[in-house]
Order: sequence, then C-alpha cells, then structure tokens
Amino acid sequence: MKSSAGREAAVASSPAGCRVYAAHPISCYGTAHARDRLATLGKLLGGVEIVDPEERSWPSEDAWFDEWPDLLASLDGLVVFAAPDGTIGTGCVTELADALASGILLAGLDDRGLRRLDGLRFVAAERRTMRSAARLFLGEPIAPDTFQQAMANGGNIRP
Repeated sequence: MKSSAGREAAVASSPAGCRVYAAHPISCYGTAHARDRLATLGKLLGGVEIVDPEERSWPSEDAWFDEWPDLLASLDGLVVFAAPDGTIGTGCVTELADALASGILLAGLDDRGLRRLDGLRFVAAERRTMRSAARLFLGEPIAPDTFQQAMANGGNIRP
C-alpha cells in the first residue's frame, strides 16, 4: 500500500499526480529500442511522471534493493516492456512480482501500445541468464485514458 508521504511526493512531482515505473531489461539500456519505448510511453501517458530505472543509475544491486521498496511505495503503476528478443531479466521479474503484490496498476508495452499482462514464461534453465530470464506475454489493448483514470482512482487492472 502506498504511504501518504509517497503519495504526496507523487502528486507534487507530476501534473497528473501519478508516477509510472517503466520496467525494462538492463540489456536494452542505452538502446534505440528503449528510447523509442520510453518516448511512446510518455506520449501515451502524457502528464504522468515516467520513472526510468536507467536514469536512477543504481551503482549496485544492493543499492537497488535498498531503494526499491520506497520507490515502489511511491508508484501508481508499472509498465514493463521486453528487450527486442521478447525477454526480460530477473530484475524485471522481481519488479513485476513486487508490483503485483503491492496492488498497483500493471500493464505491458509493445509496438501496438499498452497491453494487458497475460503472463511470463521462464526461459529454459540451461539457457536462462540474469538478463534473459523470461518471455513477456501481452494480451488485449488497454486504452491510455483508461489506464490513467484507473491510476488516478487508485484502481487496478490485473493480468
């Protein structure tokens, strides 16, 4: 559940009063793919603060573990997009699990727009790596205005 301090910070930081974490694999940090997806997300959710993990520049996994619970508590939604090969890493899997457990709004993003999260399929153990752990499966479209309204009202769209 979002703390009142986290909620006040989110409202103060965004014209729409909402913050969305753009979960994506480290393997696509600094790529045209990530820049394109983030730009698309910004256009779809105009006025919502997009939190890009790449910009957080955590110096280590321990630093991420220390900051993630407070960051998660300040979020209204999480949108995940996969690397060009359709996979996400263990960090994204953890972020998705934590966001689902916290009850914030979840969605996926692909070249067709915002989509319902239909699930994950883990890569076979012998081929799994930290950066390529699971395939992301997306379903029906989610209208950006519906997503924003649900965030503003504290609602959720579950996978």
